[in-house]
Amino acid sequence: MDRLRLYSDEGRRTWAWAAVPLAWLCVFVAARGAGLLFGLAGLQPSGASGRWQDNIAGLFAWGVVLLILWAWLRWREGRSLRDIGLPSRWGRFGGGLALGLVMAVAAMAAGVMLGGFEIVHPGAWYDHLTPLWFLASTLTIAGTVMQAAAMEGLYRGWLMQAVARRWGVGLAIAANAVTSAYIAAGDVTRGPEVVVGAVNLALLAWLLSSLALRDGVLWGACGLHAGWNLALGLGFGLNLDGNHLNVTPMLLAMLPQLDAPWWLTGGDFGPDGSLVVTAVIGLGLLSRLMGRKTRRRRDDDDDEVLN
Repeated sequence: MDRLRLYSDEGRRTWAWAAVPLAWLCVFVAARGAGLLFGLAGLQPSGASGRWQDNIAGLFAWGVVLLILWAWLRWREGRSLRDIGLPSRWGRFGGGLALGLVMAVAAMAAGVMLGGFEIVHPGAWYDHLTPLWFLASTLTIAGTVMQAAAMEGLYRGWLMQAVARRWGVGLAIAANAVTSAYIAAGDVTRGPEVVVGAVNLALLAWLLSSLALRDGVLWGACGLHAGWNLALGLGFGLNLDGNHLNVTPMLLAMLPQLDAPWWLTGGDFGPDGSLVVTAVIGLGLLSRLMGRKTRRRRDDDDDEVLN
């Protein structure tokens, strides 16, 4: 998804003005369709359910988004998932995954040191390695990767391309950041932690967009997205955007301190609604921007030498 591909005239264009409502409609239709599909098996795909089966079904429900996106690209635009940055090779996924894990661990380490979170007990790797846990954790990892691929394909792939073709990269990044944050956070009037959560999600979308533009494909962004969610949810057992994964945490079972302020823990929204996460994502974004400026200066120096 480099600049050349962003402005490519290949295929039939989607109207830029309709990209944001179409993205929302895609998620809405997918949620309803997945609800009907999983309902046949007695499941309710939801991150707010008390059953781990429903939580995992909620992750795989994003596969319907990927299916709708594939169908739209094929029959409306005459393109493929590869054309929006999802080729068959996952070459950059591992690096993005490592970055997402490091960022999440850094955020939680800071939260513990500042008194916002407490470690309740060791994770499943210590004393809960049951066959059922292996099944649930394996499905959680697979579902999280699918969710990340669907979200990155929709927001940082298709939506960003559609807007950038008409109005440029800057507005395209803003559009996908606002859209993805709104859909994930929901009603921001629920509390100040939800407002901060929406801001954090928008900043994370900006970072993911920058990573996708640098790589030319979406797999690095998919890896970062999946690594972040896996570390906070399956790794530490914390809420993600107000939803809780009911699977025994893999690394450490952590809980927010009862007397800690919301800005330190994110309250019921989870760490994504805390200012600690704001700082971590902000540092990651600043690092990307500074790295891009350094490479641009180096390229300019090389051009002067050649001239």
